[in-house]
Amino acid sequence: MAKDLILALDTSDRRCGLAINRNGENLLDLSWDSGRSHTVQLMPWLDYAFKQLRLSKDSISAVAVTTGPGSFTAMRVGMATAKGICKALGVPIIGVPTLLYAAWPYRYFCKHIVTCLVLGRGRLAAALYASEDGGNLSLQWCRSLSLQELANELDSLPYDRVLLCGDIPVELKESLKDSTRYLLLSPAESSRRLAVLAEIAWQRFRLGSVDNPATLQAEYLDRK
Repeated sequence: MAKDLILALDTSDRRCGLAINRNGENLLDLSWDSGRSHTVQLMPWLDYAFKQLRLSKDSISAVAVTTGPGSFTAMRVGMATAKGICKALGVPIIGVPTLLYAAWPYRYFCKHIVTCLVLGRGRLAAALYASEDGGNLSLQWCRSLSLQELANELDSLPYDRVLLCGDIPVELKESLKDSTRYLLLSPAESSRRLAVLAEIAWQRFRLGSVDNPATLQAEYLDRK
């Protein structure tokens, strides 16, 4: 059996991360707060990861990258890095929405999932997903919202149970903690895991569902 090696990159916000998946097995899941230094830090950490695993970058079968929403500058770094590796190695690229892979681990736990990511300047990227039969997630909406706008959206949802994950502001959690309608996760439980991104990409790669690097673009709800 061929050893499919997937490299996954996420530079959606202040956190920078990478994961390596080989034939469906997670080999590495690494994320850190890089502030505004994605350009400086990403490649050295990538080199370090492959060195520690004693792998050659030539063994990469495909590169997965988050397509946003996220910070304008940070997203450009991840997209440019992924496309550069794909071009150099002649391998396909796989784009995965940031908020999709953030919600993915919870698709069997709750029918409706709201996940968030901080955009900056008081704005959040928020998405509502519905879990479908077969374990797929269907996007209902994805918007740039203020904290109050997000609270209003949650109040208007016509569902008995909603799971909240991702970067849920502390103030919002405090206001919802006494409600039985919302399932609130701890920061550790709700954080994005790069291994999930890599696994989604590996599954797509096996199905031949890859993207065109010439046309794949990042999605910016706010250009911050």
